[in-house]
Amino acid sequence: MSETFMFDRFGYPKFRITSETEPDDPFFSFQADSVCGWTDEKQPVDYEKYLHGMIKWDSCSHLYFGMDEERDGYLHLCGVHDFHDHIALLKFLYEMAFDRMGRKPEEGYEWGGGSID
Repeated sequence: MSETFMFDRFGYPKFRITSETEPDDPFFSFQADSVCGWTDEKQPVDYEKYLHGMIKWDSCSHLYFGMDEERDGYLHLCGVHDFHDHIALLKFLYEMAFDRMGRKPEEGYEWGGGSID
């Protein structure tokens, strides 16, 4: 299993991404947990489920948001910074997926090809 962290603008780990997908698989399945507790040295110590899913070679994806089975689909976003972090996570996952798959997105499906950078 691989473990990767996405950091916020202050250098704290914001999300932990774990995956059992092997390099060069035609898909990237993942679990993204929100880091909700740190040591004084910015080491993560507590997590909440945030998002899990799969991104495939053709850029199609299956995403499941939320913390538990009873509230699947629920996300609590507090202010504009959480919205920015959410979009940054989706970009991070999309780019990580294609890196792990060892390929580039099909033409026209590259990140930055639309209105969100």
